[in-house]
Amino acid sequence: MTRILRIASALILFLALSTLTACTRPDSGTVIPTAQRQQVFQLQGRIQQGPSAGLNLSGELRTAIDSVARLKGMLKPEAGSAVTVTGQIDGQAIHLSFDLGNNSVILGVGTLQHDVNNPQGTAGGMLTGPQPGDSGDWFARWTTLTVSATSTPATPAPTENTTTSTTNLILILGILIVMLLAGVLFRQISPGKPIYSKTRGRSTVPFVKASAQIMEPERWPDEAALPLAQFATTYTHGDDHYDLSFTIEAARRQFLGECGVGISKTASSRKSKSEAISEIPTWLASTGATPDKGKPVTALEVWIFDKNDINTVTKVLRSAHGFYEPATRSSRNPVNDVLTIEPDQVVVLETKTLRMRVKVIAVEYCEDLTYSSGVFKQVSLQLAVWSKDHA
Repeated sequence: MTRILRIASALILFLALSTLTACTRPDSGTVIPTAQRQQVFQLQGRIQQGPSAGLNLSGELRTAIDSVARLKGMLKPEAGSAVTVTGQIDGQAIHLSFDLGNNSVILGVGTLQHDVNNPQGTAGGMLTGPQPGDSGDWFARWTTLTVSATSTPATPAPTENTTTSTTNLILILGILIVMLLAGVLFRQISPGKPIYSKTRGRSTVPFVKASAQIMEPERWPDEAALPLAQFATTYTHGDDHYDLSFTIEAARRQFLGECGVGISKTASSRKSKSEAISEIPTWLASTGATPDKGKPVTALEVWIFDKNDINTVTKVLRSAHGFYEPATRSSRNPVNDVLTIEPDQVVVLETKTLRMRVKVIAVEYCEDLTYSSGVFKQVSLQLAVWSKDHA
């Protein structure tokens, strides 16, 4: 993530400096009035070599040049039919195309003595075509120039250019900042990334961040295919906001559902706080330990949601010595099963199109002074999800 942010920041800085440079330097490109310029050339062109040697393009060339320096006009030769001419001017460079009809074209390139905003002097260059191997040259001289009465000045006022460039800079930087923020948000909610939340869909920040990681899919007994996704998580006593959810997606980021694990049940105190403190051994009291540091969790719930199924399947894993009252339902009602947790135990949850296996890696209990036995100190789980269509 840090590397992506650095690259994005460098890109924004580069574009900002480039745009600022463009704002401050004089415009050296071709500037054309908004109205079209009507220009007349006396052109002399001839194919000197090749199958079409001797072909003559000499005559009067009348052209119109628009606001982006595109040229379009007609050449009236000394003999023969008129020829349509199109082209483009870029500073003092000019490109021409003479359409002779029947898919026969002569291409010309050349140089203007002055740019198009100073239409005087001469121009000339090379010709190729219309047949392979044809080559020649052309020469032209400006004779007249007509500009529409509604045309604007040839060179924009510097203040207008500066204002436009500054506006463009602000717009570009704004777009880049939005894209950067969107990229960061996307990375935060990317597939498989654990979302710490009290309930699915509403993210909160826990006081103690749960241990969770995305794993490389591994082969599981009783499963022919690799899982779509595999996760590992550990609940630790004191993480009172332990509630993880993971996004389940297909290979092409197609959303399939969610799965997760969270606190389901806490024990009821059988002693007062003062009684519990009085029973704390001297060596433990010196560490600052008190009975109210962390909820006494006696049951965890694992669940899976399938976008193609209206129900969320939930199973509760209660401690070996704890008691789970069916009347005390979890937030993901209904609970489909209540099981006593054991190391190496594998619990299966199935929906319409998904199957999840939850393996209990390790279970450790607290020596709790306030509550009855059965309070979890640490529980490590692995969750793996398969698509029934590819199982």
